[in-house]
Amino acid sequence: MQSPFHEIWAGMGAAFAPVGGIELPRQFRGFRTEYDALATGAAAADRSYRGRLRVTGKDRASFLQNMLTNDVKAIATGAGVPAAFLTRQGKLVTDLVVFRLDDSYVLEMERERLGATRESLSRYVVSEDVTLEDDSDFAVAFSVDGPEAAEALSRSLDEALPALAPYHWVFRRISGTRVRVAFVPHGPCPSFDVQVAETAAPRALAEVLQAGGSVGIVPAGFLALETRRVEAGIPQFGVDMDESHLPLEARLDAGISFNKGCYIGQEYVARLAHRGHVNRKLVGLSIAGEKVPEPKSPVSGAGAAVGHVTSSAFSPSLGCAIALGYVHRDFMEPGSEVSIESGGTPSPARVSALPFLS
Repeated sequence: MQSPFHEIWAGMGAAFAPVGGIELPRQFRGFRTEYDALATGAAAADRSYRGRLRVTGKDRASFLQNMLTNDVKAIATGAGVPAAFLTRQGKLVTDLVVFRLDDSYVLEMERERLGATRESLSRYVVSEDVTLEDDSDFAVAFSVDGPEAAEALSRSLDEALPALAPYHWVFRRISGTRVRVAFVPHGPCPSFDVQVAETAAPRALAEVLQAGGSVGIVPAGFLALETRRVEAGIPQFGVDMDESHLPLEARLDAGISFNKGCYIGQEYVARLAHRGHVNRKLVGLSIAGEKVPEPKSPVSGAGAAVGHVTSSAFSPSLGCAIALGYVHRDFMEPGSEVSIESGGTPSPARVSALPFLS
């Protein structure tokens, strides 16, 4: 499946690779140029691998409050929160972001999780006035990321962006097209998702690239984006977690309210929180040297297997290879010494606090 922005990216020299079932730019002008734009300037990126469900009906707030891990009723219009949807056994169906609008909520997640999430939520709709539908008016998104992102993006908008907190959003227009702009963290620096109808998406992106050219905006491919994500310690569903994981294992604590009351899977989350630890947890791994381990590379400690790598990259900012991965509870503490075997060669590594870069 091609991204709605494929022709624009191809015209800018993108090399493509499949990500989340969609062909996305892997790289444009070179990794370091794109990485530097994300770290010190502004870069535009394809976020077509994310999708959105719209929840309407008079019972929408109480329904989602009973379904999701975070406090949906406490969200103000124009704001949002991270959250998760769990099975009755406390395992992940998906992680997501909940945005509140005047007349609805929007649930954003990995596009590949839309079908399973919609089907699972629909099973719990009995007598409630709740409708789950595609968010077709804002079906696709691209982002503008980096320290200069707000300035670069505002040049194409009908009015400048206010100072948005994470997961807050506003409506704006780009050349007459209504867009929803949301501050969604993708890495260590500010990042603004521009959510727009699919038919208008290419035109909106082209306008942002042209207007932002005066402040040096460049396109960024998935290699540079992944490096920034790993540096920020942000887990991704299908990469760093799946249906076998508990939310506390995957460091989704920020998406959990421990005070709001019952929701699907809440008993298991509360039990783990009361126990004070999980048997495995996603951690940061700082690796000696520049060799980047492959995903699923085994992690060893004290002569025994203790976990595995999920995501990895070479960080120019840190000058070494880094990774996210799961380790046994005996090796969760920052500073714990481990070894990562990749390509038949072990590399010494150390458990690091997350994020690597704040």
